[in-house]
Amino acid sequence: MRHEEIRWNPALEEWFCIRCGRTSDHVSEEPARKEIDAFECMILSVEDMNRRALEIRENLALLYQEKAAFSFPTPADDPAEYQVEELEAWEKLNQNIRLLETELAAITDQS
Repeated sequence: MRHEEIRWNPALEEWFCIRCGRTSDHVSEEPARKEIDAFECMILSVEDMNRRALEIRENLALLYQEKAAFSFPTPADDPAEYQVEELEAWEKLNQNIRLLETELAAITDQS
């Protein structure tokens, strides 16, 4: 079965199939799709899902530490206190956290 939808995960800098979780570290979508489509789209085993969930939790822990390193007030609390680059970094950090949390929720719902 073909991988119907792949998405970019900026936190891990990889493309992944939203159904089976197969990944590719190609930067652009077309080569990533070719690599991913070389394999059948199959739901991961419980063992694979547990391994991926652990990997995501480890990455989330690092991202949460990075978020905690921002001083108070955070960019969300007082954007005027921050440079544009800092605001962009804050938003990217939060986006990466949301993506990983969403992926983790999807995995834990399947197991």
